[in-house]
Amino acid sequence: MITHFLQRRLAFRKPANVWAWIEKDGNNLLERCKLVDVSEKGARLTVSDAQDFPEQINLYLAKAPSALRQCRVIWHRDHEVAVEFLT
Repeated sequence: MITHFLQRRLAFRKPANVWAWIEKDGNNLLERCKLVDVSEKGARLTVSDAQDFPEQINLYLAKAPSALRQCRVIWHRDHEVAVEFLT
C-alpha cells in the first residue's frame, strides 16, 4: 500500500523542516507554519490547527513577496496540510 501511495506523487519531495507563513482568505494576516517537505509541485506543512482549513491559501516560503506560492489544499488532518502549488 505504501508503494502505491508513493507512486501517485508527481514529484519527489525533499525534507525541508523550515518556517513558512500562510495567508488564509486573502486577509493579509500571516500564520506561521513548518514546511515539512517540498517538491516542485507542492509541499506538506505542519500547522497549529487544520480544522476548517480553506481550499486555497497563499504560502510564503520566506518573508518576501517574491516567495509567494498560491496553493490548493490537497488534504488536511490534525496538524498537517498537503498543498499543490498553482503558481
